[in-house]
Amino acid sequence: MIMMKAKPKIDRVLEYFLLGKELTPQLIESRYKVSNGRDIIHKLRKRGYPVYRETRRTGGARRSFYRLGRPSRDIVAAGIRALGTSALVM
Repeated sequence: MIMMKAKPKIDRVLEYFLLGKELTPQLIESRYKVSNGRDIIHKLRKRGYPVYRETRRTGGARRSFYRLGRPSRDIVAAGIRALGTSALVM
C-alpha cells in the first residue's frame, strides 16, 4: 500500500490562487484550517509570489480579497535596483 503525503496548506492555497480565484484571510482560515490567513499571504509573498490585496465593501463592511497578479515593470525594476546587479546573475 502506497501512502500519499498530504500537500502543505500553503501549497493548496497557492494552487487555488493559480486558478485565478481570490480569497479573504477568513476564507483561508476556514477552508484550509489555518490559524492566521494573513500569515499564509505573507509567506507566499516571501517566496516571491505577487499576491495583491483588493479592498471592497460587502454588506457595509470593508473586506480584503487576495489574488495572484502580475507585477508591473516598475515593481520589477525597483526590485532589481534594491538587490543590485546580483539579482541579474543566475
